[in-house]
Amino acid sequence: MDRLHGFKVRLPEGWSCSIIGSMPVFSKRHCFVVVGGVTYKESLKEVAQKLTQHLGKIQLNQPRLAFRAIPQGVQIVGEGLGYPYALNPLVALEQSPPPQRFGLMGVLLKGNQVALIVLFIFPEDASDALRNEMRELVRSLQFLPASSRVKWKEHILEDPYLGVPYASLHAPEGYTVEGHPFRQGAKYYYRYEVKQGNFVARMDAVDINTSIVGYSAVSQLTYNGKSVQLEAGIVLSSPEEAEQVLLSIWQAETDREWRVTQRKVQEREAPSPSVPWAVPGERKRWGIALTAESGELERTAYMLVDVSTAIQADPLVSSGSHQTQLTINMAQYPKQKREAYQGIVAGIVGSVRANPEWALRAFAEFTKENQRINQRVREMLGQLREDNSRMARAWANALSDQTYIRDPENGEVFKVHKRVWDTNNFWRDPTFGDIIGTIGKETKLGDLLREKGWKVMDESLAGFP
Repeated sequence: MDRLHGFKVRLPEGWSCSIIGSMPVFSKRHCFVVVGGVTYKESLKEVAQKLTQHLGKIQLNQPRLAFRAIPQGVQIVGEGLGYPYALNPLVALEQSPPPQRFGLMGVLLKGNQVALIVLFIFPEDASDALRNEMRELVRSLQFLPASSRVKWKEHILEDPYLGVPYASLHAPEGYTVEGHPFRQGAKYYYRYEVKQGNFVARMDAVDINTSIVGYSAVSQLTYNGKSVQLEAGIVLSSPEEAEQVLLSIWQAETDREWRVTQRKVQEREAPSPSVPWAVPGERKRWGIALTAESGELERTAYMLVDVSTAIQADPLVSSGSHQTQLTINMAQYPKQKREAYQGIVAGIVGSVRANPEWALRAFAEFTKENQRINQRVREMLGQLREDNSRMARAWANALSDQTYIRDPENGEVFKVHKRVWDTNNFWRDPTFGDIIGTIGKETKLGDLLREKGWKVMDESLAGFP
């Protein structure tokens, strides 16, 4: 139920609702159901004609559109339409291309000066099951009486750093709306918070970055842009562990213990990284919906959990990283008024619209920063491999009583026999290039060689770069 926009509906599994303008738009897998009202003075046929003309003008290709009168109003059909980007502009950021040919079926239902528009927009190869779900969804749609509705106001949320609004949302009149974009590591997020008394609806972001070296781990937790070092390393491997992290954050925030009363977990397909990893790794994703209570208050949350682990194996010491990202939509309200407030939450969350221009700019910032980080990681791993190789070579030489020496002037390198406990040096004749050793620098013979111009050779068990 959405008390801000005045409707309730039974959504089939996998469907979501967003508000565009003041119209509800239901979507799943590039299928859309659009419901709205339009005032009219002319006939419904003229309204349908204007609608089809407008649809034809905004298409890059040439769709086939037609309409006909039916007893309830006017039926509209179309084929060969392009992707309806106005309904889902952020699809442009997805890695896989969306469908390109769409069909349309719709009706204009006559009313007293207001016509109800219902449009079904779907890929031409959409399954019969999806089309049936669209019909069932509309059959369950009901409009709320004026007494159940809540007046709302649109809020535009600005990003001073990128210079454009990052989002807009609808909130009940008199409620406080706050929000801001923020950096979280290499990522650029935004958040909002709507408050009134004990009611809160907000978006939160949590990152846990864990560095692993051998059997030790160190974690840093970042919550809405603010970081804290943790005493123990955190490596999440299950949805239950992610849930415990969220409850711990809530307890620290409210000084209350929260008890989960309902939960639903879905394993989701993990997205491919937008920037190739320097080290191969494993990725997991879960969607977690939960309800928790503490005294007279109740919280609901939908949490998207992304977990990635990358380990660099090494004969001497392995190293790697573990990253957990939590994106949380949370609402809090008094339990006694659950139904009333859940209808407000649905209206707020459904109305949140990210600005596509901001999303593109933020994505560009994210990509550039990740490229810089990956380059630094590659350099660090390359240095680590080189250091490990030098260490292994040093041990091998020590065990075989060998070492490397280098002429400090011309850089010539030689591999020579030397006992590992021998602390004396090799010397080189400046005229003929003969090498002798080992002779201590602070001995009488060493003083004599130095007077004659002999050079002390540089020495390294691991060799020289």
